[in-house]
Amino acid sequence: MNLVHIINGSVNKEFQINQVKYLLCKNNDDYPLYSTIKQFVSKEHSEYREENDVKAKILIDDRELSLKNNLFIEITDTYSFHEDQKLNSRSLMLKYLEIKLQLTDFFDTTNTIDILFHTLSDEFNENSALKVMFQTVGYKQLVKLLYPYYGEDYQKDEFDLSLPELLSFQIQLIEYIAKHNTKYNNIFVYGRLHHLEQCTIEQLNSLKECKIMIFTNCFNGSMQLDDICLIERDLIDLANREAFYRLFSMRSFRFFTIEEVQDMIMKYLNTCYTHTDNDIYQELERFSKK
Repeated sequence: MNLVHIINGSVNKEFQINQVKYLLCKNNDDYPLYSTIKQFVSKEHSEYREENDVKAKILIDDRELSLKNNLFIEITDTYSFHEDQKLNSRSLMLKYLEIKLQLTDFFDTTNTIDILFHTLSDEFNENSALKVMFQTVGYKQLVKLLYPYYGEDYQKDEFDLSLPELLSFQIQLIEYIAKHNTKYNNIFVYGRLHHLEQCTIEQLNSLKECKIMIFTNCFNGSMQLDDICLIERDLIDLANREAFYRLFSMRSFRFFTIEEVQDMIMKYLNTCYTHTDNDIYQELERFSKK
């Protein structure tokens, strides 16, 4: 496992991570930690942070990370095809297209396009005092000519997909980027996702080349305890159950085995962090004065 350390002003938290970490929280107590990750990734600056020397830092095994050698990708349930199609610097589609167009599979076609552009410039320059020439065509130039869209039989956008389908699309792009990555030391996937479904958890777990940090209010039985942090009064890393066991024993003034504590933790997660569907017609009678 690796040790992740996230620092920003009053935020100073660490947890162990193998490949994925689910950070469970009910009452938005996870916001400072999640906001620190977003600040670390952001290129925005503020006078307040500069004056107070507030800087977000992320360390892995005591080594401070930089955005130059590490890629951070946010996965979100508010993902917009329309925004991502603009191919700005934070675009997931842009990262996917740039990596795919650099594969040797497209070298011959790219060279052919380059030759055609030069042929066009030669034809244009005949009998013309004003000459033109095209820049050499590379993947960056080609990306600017593309209009990416999602489609099967018809073009679709985020309004045509279910939430699991929307998340699945993002994960598929991330998986491709990670498998063909030759530039970054680490690829981190982070996001704030609620009510995770089994299919999404399975896809996230399949991103073997990534380190994943998902903030959620929903426990799923397929999550491993080593992959869970609780953010309540403090951050409790269940990968370090021995430390939690010692602290719990001191506070409870009772003796439990580690296995008993582990069983109690599972019951607690299932009771407090498992999403349940309610039916108002069945539940209202509980509030009746009769």
